[in-house]
Amino acid sequence: SDITGNNVGALVGNAFSGNFIKNCYSDGEITSTGGYTGGLIGALRNSIMESCYSKSIVTGNFNTGGLCGEVNNSYISNSFSNGTTFGLLNTGGLVGDLTASSTIRNSFGKGHVSGEIRTGGVIGNANHQNTIIENSYSMSVVTGNSSNETGSFCGYLFRATITNSFSTGHVVCSDGATPTNNGFIGQNSGTTSGNFFDSEASNQESGWGAEAMTTAEMMRAGTFVAAGWEFRAEEQAWGFNGED
Repeated sequence: SDITGNNVGALVGNAFSGNFIKNCYSDGEITSTGGYTGGLIGALRNSIMESCYSKSIVTGNFNTGGLCGEVNNSYISNSFSNGTTFGLLNTGGLVGDLTASSTIRNSFGKGHVSGEIRTGGVIGNANHQNTIIENSYSMSVVTGNSSNETGSFCGYLFRATITNSFSTGHVVCSDGATPTNNGFIGQNSGTTSGNFFDSEASNQESGWGAEAMTTAEMMRAGTFVAAGWEFRAEEQAWGFNGED
């Protein structure tokens, strides 16, 4: 559907306060000329989301995400997006703008993401010292401007934290440039630990906030165990189907 204005989502435009959203999904096309546009939720604020996904084509202006346009003081877990996301400012495969003591765990972005300023395979823009992304990954193809915070996982990290996450997505620059340092975060002013990216799949030699690995190294459990990742039978954040 084509919608004009702010706070646009296939399920809810603005999930404002005290919402618990679980086992919901969308698969369609959402187009907005305004901001806060998401494949499932336009703006998730003071709420919880679990086990949700979107396979939608999402087009917005600012704060555009494959699952949620903006996430503010909220919690997302076990959720994903696998679609196509177009935006201008703060565009992410999962969430466009992640802020104000929000947390994302055990989630991923996959598909295609295209933006101009602050563009990432999972998060476009993550800010606030109590904002955390952990045990998450990107397999998104990311297209963004080389000079405007483009990263395979996150466009811009400011004071927020990313831990035990990885990216394998390819990075393409819309302005024809060929940078080699956008393998994980486009611009990093936050805290990172235990993160990796596939330098062969991404076509990037380095990336803020993560260690470069070959595709073969990304298939070895030892790569991740050495960084403190845990593979447990119960309540496990990660499974593994590569080599020991």
